[in-house]
Amino acid sequence: MEPLSNPKTQGTGVDVVDDFQAAAILNRFILAGSPVCNKIIDLDYTLRYMSDAGIKQLKIPDIHPYYGQTFPPKFYPEAMRAPLIASLKLAMEGQVSSVECPVHDIEGNEVWYHTTYSPAFDDDGKVMFVIGSSVDITERKQSEQKLNAALKMASNAEKAANLGSWSWTLKSNRVNWSENMCRLHGIEPTEYEATFEYASRFQHPDDRNHISHQIELMLTQKKSQPYEYRIVTPAGQVKWVEGTNQLFSDENDEIIEVVGTVQEVTERKATETALAESQERFELAMSATKDGLYDWDLINNKIFYSARWKKMLGYEAHELPNDFSIWEKLTQPADVKRSWKMQTELIHRQRDRFELEFKMKHKDGRWVDILSRAEAYFDETGKAVRIVGTHVDITERKHAAEKLRAAEQNLKRTFDLSPSIIAKANVDSGYFIEASPAVTRLLGYSVEEFTSRSLMEFIHPDDRQKTADEVAKQLEGKEVAFFENRYLCKDGSIKWLAWQGTVPDEDGIVTAIGTDVTSRKRAEQELQEAHNNLEIRVEKRTKELQKKMDENKDLFDMMVGREVRMGELKQVIEKLRKQLIDMGVKPVVGKK
Repeated sequence: MEPLSNPKTQGTGVDVVDDFQAAAILNRFILAGSPVCNKIIDLDYTLRYMSDAGIKQLKIPDIHPYYGQTFPPKFYPEAMRAPLIASLKLAMEGQVSSVECPVHDIEGNEVWYHTTYSPAFDDDGKVMFVIGSSVDITERKQSEQKLNAALKMASNAEKAANLGSWSWTLKSNRVNWSENMCRLHGIEPTEYEATFEYASRFQHPDDRNHISHQIELMLTQKKSQPYEYRIVTPAGQVKWVEGTNQLFSDENDEIIEVVGTVQEVTERKATETALAESQERFELAMSATKDGLYDWDLINNKIFYSARWKKMLGYEAHELPNDFSIWEKLTQPADVKRSWKMQTELIHRQRDRFELEFKMKHKDGRWVDILSRAEAYFDETGKAVRIVGTHVDITERKHAAEKLRAAEQNLKRTFDLSPSIIAKANVDSGYFIEASPAVTRLLGYSVEEFTSRSLMEFIHPDDRQKTADEVAKQLEGKEVAFFENRYLCKDGSIKWLAWQGTVPDEDGIVTAIGTDVTSRKRAEQELQEAHNNLEIRVEKRTKELQKKMDENKDLFDMMVGREVRMGELKQVIEKLRKQLIDMGVKPVVGKK
């Protein structure tokens, strides 16, 4: 932009019209295209010229109204005007001066400038006007402000986090500590001696070899090493610290400096120790219960499986990584789908807890029945952040349950198909409370009819008293091993039932089995009748035989006497025969 004409510089008596015109020409060819804000200021602080870069930076829509006005312009805050005027005054006295200060653009936004004011001399060496060159350093200043804020924040953070920082220059073996690093070690910054030997004094004697080894690894491998060790303050207090470091090398890749931080972790170590002890107790308890534990961090999607969790699948702790894909890989696909659905409902609070049975593959290839129970934990915003649960191996229990179900099914089939009545009765109330379908087959009554009426109503009137006597024995706690009575069938017929039952329990309930013995009872009756008939016939026949024996007694006696005499004669003849033989006489056998 062309400068305004001013025939004289007030108070000097010097004609500078041509000089200003020369400046205008200079502006066109040199200053106008410069990215620097260039200004020409008269000796009476009047603004004579400003380059386009300055006009744009200060967002001035029209510079002409400001020409011939006092510089700095009025839209600069007063606090910012003073250092500019002081620097201008030096330039007007013939000195080159510079100043860094913020100014405001026309809209009030802060702009930082580094301004150099140079006096312009005439041929006689007198100052004609001042040329100001302002470089926009706003970004640099903002960076410096951010850096200072960051340094202040870092210092405050060190104090808040009980953190210290240090640097080690290897060539000089000098170790610098931050103020908080000193306080962390129990000394004031003024007491610290910046040497490696002095810094090493605070290391716990039992940790010095470990620290030396870590330093050796760091220098030989040229790799940063995390560290954790104990320090001892001059007051004798033992503290745990941990830290990290960063290595800086020269162009020959030689380490020249190491910078690091140290943070006190005494409370954390105490917590870790207590946690380790608690974890050990927990593991012992979990081992005793044979339950496996899993802990799923939903925020970081990390999961932990306890050693027992892996052991129930046949794996040692190191054989299975703590990875969620392991569970998906070892679980039946259909169970994975059901589990995901239930876990999603748990995370969204659509259910209170997770409880599901599924199968997982054992290392040996067989399937293990697992009962998984879990609960979700939520942060203060209601977001699920963790799921903790247990796995229980219920394979044996499932097998036992299957056997029990099979036994129950067999028992039910026996109950339904048994030809005998299986029933439960309350001896206090005198009612059957349960009965098998055999009651319908044997007596004709439905189970509902049989259990809705007093049991005495079904018993033959002649057998009711003895049945009541047997019930009385049961009420006294005596066992009725075997009992028979007659029942009235629905069709009016009568059947004999033989009962065997248990002793009443504390509620007066007995379980009994009633077997139909009607056929046996009829057979017994028919046998008894046949026996009675046989006895009559035997008695009659006996009497008939006795009579005949009496009638033939004499003949019998005669016949018996004859037989006796014949026997005696035979004995005499045999005796004579033997004598003849002894005498050598051969007996003569008569011819028939």
